[in-house]
Amino acid sequence: MRLSRVASALVFLLGGLVFVGVLSVVLPVNATQPNSVAQFLIDKTCATVAGNEQCEALVATGRRVVNSVFVYPFTIQNLMWIVFFFGLGEVVYRMQEGTVSRKSLRGSWLPDAPDAIIQPEDAGAFWVKASEDARDEAAFLPRLVYAISGQFQTSRSINQTNTLLNSQLELMGHAIDVKYSMIRFTVWLLPTLGFMGTVYGLMIALGVVGGVDPGEFADEAVNLFPAMIEGISVAFSTTLLGLLQSAVLVTLMHLVQEREEKALNDAGRHCLERFINRLYVKS
Repeated sequence: MRLSRVASALVFLLGGLVFVGVLSVVLPVNATQPNSVAQFLIDKTCATVAGNEQCEALVATGRRVVNSVFVYPFTIQNLMWIVFFFGLGEVVYRMQEGTVSRKSLRGSWLPDAPDAIIQPEDAGAFWVKASEDARDEAAFLPRLVYAISGQFQTSRSINQTNTLLNSQLELMGHAIDVKYSMIRFTVWLLPTLGFMGTVYGLMIALGVVGGVDPGEFADEAVNLFPAMIEGISVAFSTTLLGLLQSAVLVTLMHLVQEREEKALNDAGRHCLERFINRLYVKS
């Protein structure tokens, strides 16, 4: 089943929301259930530099600071997952269009015989044959056949027909590039959100330190360390998540775009070899 762009986006946005919901069940998300990485560092710190009761009180304070700005599920990490799934939806939609482009190459739009000659009066049959399938924007070959056969039939000029083919290939190549603009924006947005999370996490860590009297900082620094780790863990986890998600989307985008551009190149070569090179006009 071939999904439309809107349908693909909605399906994957829904998938992103479901994924976030599953994470909510599997992973701890509230102030009494900390991030596992942060908890590991905090436990090590509490075991060596602070008493258990005092350490737990400081950690709870740090988590309250974290949750005071972004209350779950309205967190940067969840927003990043939803944006990531939206990007996946765009990639899958382009993958579908690329599949249609490849399938259109299998159609018998032009004669296969190596000694075939095409004259202006013959071009009308190719024009009619490709007219219906040429309505599909992803069907590169019938679109090209429709354009160049109509041009040759009306102008009876081989040069004008060849010029039209080159112009169509250039325009269609540019159109492919434009269609990936939303995916490129998503790839940019994910690490940007990650860096925003980094700034936010560092603000939390510095906010914990900022609440200490300068004269007592030396005495309180060790005790404040667990709460600072809570904020720093948010900072680095969002950056890592954003970079990983961006890397996955970039890899998929290049693979799908390469496949789609290759389909366009194959369609152009097909038209050149089986149509342009076989044109004949009686003098």
